[in-house]
Amino acid sequence: MLRIPTLATAILAVSTLIALPSWKATAEPLPFAKEIAAFETRRQESPPADGSILCIGSSSMRMWADRMDADLAPLSLVKLGFGGSKFKDAIAHFDSLVAPYNPRAILLYEGDNDINSGMTPFEVARDFLTFATKVHEQDPAIRIYVISIKPSTKRAGVLADSLKANSIIETLCLQDPRFVFVDVMTPLLGPQGELIADYYVEDGVHLNQAGYDVWARAIRNVIVPLERAHEKE
Repeated sequence: MLRIPTLATAILAVSTLIALPSWKATAEPLPFAKEIAAFETRRQESPPADGSILCIGSSSMRMWADRMDADLAPLSLVKLGFGGSKFKDAIAHFDSLVAPYNPRAILLYEGDNDINSGMTPFEVARDFLTFATKVHEQDPAIRIYVISIKPSTKRAGVLADSLKANSIIETLCLQDPRFVFVDVMTPLLGPQGELIADYYVEDGVHLNQAGYDVWARAIRNVIVPLERAHEKE
């Protein structure tokens, strides 16, 4: 069970994040160029309606695509999952992932690969804030639903850091009404906080259909009640 952060924890988290060096773009070629180009082609060929929800994230978001519309009905979704991505990739590709659209909300899943690559929980939360800041520079009214980092059997060694990153991000979400934290970590763990192998495909990282049943229910229970009223007739 994720601990509800206290005000003191929130102040500490925010002050620590402010002190960290901010993410900076580099002149190196951007990864995921092929995937991002495919999104752009799809957008030009079939422009989504204004006011849709952008679903941005790594492979867990991408692999959910086939059932996402049914799981989150009746919400209008734009699927922008690109496998292996981190927060820094969502930031680097912001001008293609967010800027060309006119969304009312973003459903965001990053952080899993970030923690696994050795980033600290505070660095992950800092990059979330960098992405969110870019979103709100474009449109201050956009709501951001942040899906917590999920557990996985293969990445059991970083579970503690994933829990800490989730707690910090949850704390940050409590400070801004435009942020909504969506906890998929807790329902994917057993009653004693243990990992459940039956929720994963053979690689031990990605969810199988039973795992996605749990993931989808946790997300649906949060986002659909809040966003249903904003759907156009």
